[in-house]
Amino acid sequence: MASIQGIYIALFGRPADPTGLAYYNGVTNNGADLSAIGDLSSSAEYQDRFTGMTSEEIVNSIYQSLFERDAEPEGLAFYTALLEESSANINTIAIQILDGAQNEDLATINAKIAAAEIFTANLDLQAEVDAYQGDFAAQVGRDFINEVDADDEGTSDEADAAILRLFPDQGQGPGGGAGGGGGGGAPDSGAGPDTQDPVLTSGTTASIAENSAADTLVYTATATDNRAIDRFEISGTDAADFAIDEDTGAVTINSSPDFETKDSYTFDVTVFDLAGNSDTQEVTISITDVPEPKTMSSASMTPTRRLPTGRRAQPSR
Repeated sequence: MASIQGIYIALFGRPADPTGLAYYNGVTNNGADLSAIGDLSSSAEYQDRFTGMTSEEIVNSIYQSLFERDAEPEGLAFYTALLEESSANINTIAIQILDGAQNEDLATINAKIAAAEIFTANLDLQAEVDAYQGDFAAQVGRDFINEVDADDEGTSDEADAAILRLFPDQGQGPGGGAGGGGGGGAPDSGAGPDTQDPVLTSGTTASIAENSAADTLVYTATATDNRAIDRFEISGTDAADFAIDEDTGAVTINSSPDFETKDSYTFDVTVFDLAGNSDTQEVTISITDVPEPKTMSSASMTPTRRLPTGRRAQPSR
């Protein structure tokens, strides 16, 4: 059965971040019900990865992330057809490919998932969690996973070395050089006043289908800072229609959206560091139209009596 960690590898080619892993394990009952995984499609990383790709390129990118190879011709044709016929979406195809892994492919992805679990677990300091955001951090995660296969399984030491790359200007991780569990470095020494603003790294657009349930995740704010992130806030035009987790940046919609009533929302997301420095950007959430089911009127449901051929209706008496 597909796991959240496996889906992160399939879609993004990297280990999950601790916050995302905890969130999706919660809403999917640890992968037992993957219907909520569609929330991933609203992330900027998801849209950046797949926008502009052909259906064949999307399928091959999933195969490469999972198995380090392109799809075989039969599989490529099958999954490409599902995408182009809208019989499945990228998420469900990734899950099908993951669930269908056998033999060498299964051994490869099992090794990658095990290594990804180590990497995520070793992000055990807040500075490391904060640093594992944005394009550079995602590439660090992909580089780590790309080195793993059935014959070369990832280790905790290798995960720590990868995490240390999240802090390119530092020589040693927070908490000293010895010891296990997490190996990233502190963003700076902490000496002197912090005058550097944090920087939002999440996108400025996202989308959600109309009729989605209230409290559905629609956007996740991410940011980097030279020391540590304090909190996230939202404000602005439609902020009252959303709620944000000030610690994780996860934004949920308060009520089920309706395209015909309102087709987009805007709000400002702001990140603060511990010194009160901040960065703000406007975010637009688009509501996608979902075809409404056709209903029959009572008139259209009334049967029309037809006379047998050759007979004429008689006038009422």
